[in-house]
Amino acid sequence: MFNYIRRYYNPVRVYAVFRVLLTVFLIIRQKNSFLFIRPLKPKELIKKINNLGASFIKLAQILATRADFFY
Repeated sequence: MFNYIRRYYNPVRVYAVFRVLLTVFLIIRQKNSFLFIRPLKPKELIKKINNLGASFIKLAQILATRADFFY
């Protein structure tokens, strides 16, 4: 049980999830930063999404097909 908790609630992983979601939010809202945190660059975003797993890959697929999110 504790291995599961350490694996998915690792502070580094939690921060990576935060950065991906913040980047998506900033892109949708067309903002440059939030609390002095800038969005990830495209290559960094792709790398983080791939490392985080299937649910984030699906999120990226949905965002890629839904242009109305960005208006």
